[in-house]
Amino acid sequence: MFKDNEVAFVYVYEKPVDISKLKLQTEEVEEVRWFDIDEVHKGCVHRDGTFCVPMEGLETVMKYIKEREERLR
Repeated sequence: MFKDNEVAFVYVYEKPVDISKLKLQTEEVEEVRWFDIDEVHKGCVHRDGTFCVPMEGLETVMKYIKEREERLR
């Protein structure tokens, strides 16, 4: 039986990032791309195969973003 022992961490970085200036560990990272968080959530809910994101972490980030936006209004 397959047992998923994956551990996922969620981080929020709130500063602008220039992807072209990132130094990637080529043995570990093939590429970096930005996605709209609602697009990621939709892909995960519908399991369309585009994203592999732990839903609990994704929903935590979405909640954080929503609460932060409300505080800044």
